[in-house]
Amino acid sequence: MHSVGKQIFVKVFLPLLLGYFIYLIWGQEDIFIVSKSLKFDALFQLKSALFRVPIPDLVIYQLPDALWLFSFLHLLKIIWVDENYEKLILLIGLFLALGHEFGQYFQVFSGTFDWLDVAFYTLASFLFVKTIKY
Repeated sequence: MHSVGKQIFVKVFLPLLLGYFIYLIWGQEDIFIVSKSLKFDALFQLKSALFRVPIPDLVIYQLPDALWLFSFLHLLKIIWVDENYEKLILLIGLFLALGHEFGQYFQVFSGTFDWLDVAFYTLASFLFVKTIKY
């Protein structure tokens, strides 16, 4: 049996933390959360030590957003645990993620549209569906 605390830790907190860690170490320093985090000496030293470790661009640029979508979907599922809203949750998450991505394409939002982002959002949604059974 899985407790709510374990669900939050494994399906919400860890994916957020991993996405943050990737952005912190290999992301651009002009990203708000990265620039603020690097003011802490320990995090700056960690970035300096690990930055040279090569990792694929997919991990740097697509994986954090997919992890954050996965986390968001599970957070909604935990909030609505007594309801059977999986399809609505999936639609909300996909609408927000893909809406933002296509908003970049149409220059409604700043950023660069990327089909790989769309693919990773789709993968995150698929993994959500596969992992929602408690």
